[in-house]
Amino acid sequence: MDDRSVEILKYVLLSKLNGKDDDREVVVLYHGREGDRLVFYVHGAKEGEVGVTRLRLDAYDKIASDIEAKAREEPFRDFCDPPYVSVRKIS
Repeated sequence: MDDRSVEILKYVLLSKLNGKDDDREVVVLYHGREGDRLVFYVHGAKEGEVGVTRLRLDAYDKIASDIEAKAREEPFRDFCDPPYVSVRKIS
């Protein structure tokens, strides 16, 4: 799997959580694949809980199909530059 595509998906998940509740640090971790779904663990969205979300592989495939162009767009270029590719660069 392309790490840049996974990080862009994590960014999308974090964007949906942004501004909710308080100023807790929310961390999204890629956990693996279950059939045609990608599994992400969400830490910090709720006190003392870990959320699990599953995204269709189609979402990953759509991003990965044009990753070179997508990785140059704002805000993705801020965290898609190797050697350290991580959405945490902008958090």
